[in-house]
Amino acid sequence: EQFPGGLRELVREGWGLPVQNIYTSVEMGYLAIQCPEADHYHVQSEAVRLELIKDDGTECAPGEIGRVVVTRLHNFAMPLLRYDLGDYAERGEACACGRTLPVLKRIVGRKRNRLALPNGAMVWARTDSLGLVDGLPIKQYQIVQLTPAQVEVRIVPMRPFASPEIEKLRAWARQEPWKQLDVAFRFDAPLHLTPGGKFEDFVSLIAA
Repeated sequence: EQFPGGLRELVREGWGLPVQNIYTSVEMGYLAIQCPEADHYHVQSEAVRLELIKDDGTECAPGEIGRVVVTRLHNFAMPLLRYDLGDYAERGEACACGRTLPVLKRIVGRKRNRLALPNGAMVWARTDSLGLVDGLPIKQYQIVQLTPAQVEVRIVPMRPFASPEIEKLRAWARQEPWKQLDVAFRFDAPLHLTPGGKFEDFVSLIAA
């Protein structure tokens, strides 16, 4: 599942402990592990060949985002060659820690979790970085894209919202990229889970 922005700081503040994040998949196992001295990830090149491929089919340079394509080097029962996981990641610069393993600066998200804008552009809806829950009585939320022009924000509240809090929601909807869409807030709609039981804070119900 996607690693939420702000979680590292929240854990440090609450428990005084660092977070160690691991990038893995069911099909390929361990792909990249967080550097002990930084927040980015080192690709486990001893076990996998991980490529980041741009839309034109070329390999990403540092700072560029591309599709994660993986070849497992030690799966002798059923080799998977250049397997497209459906994930996107950003290539990082060489790490100052001295390890020579390739660097992923961040795992951007899955193809299915991209927000479609009315002009046809596709962006990742990193909802946790846009202040939706800041200061609001929200226990859990999920943003669901219903059509290319309509988005529904489903909220599980801790208590009923006061009028100033409703206005804060409306102010959030006036930010980019949400202001390009018709945004509705619902407090009674069920949250959507993937067939595998995962929860995602953004779900698109339209064809990518």
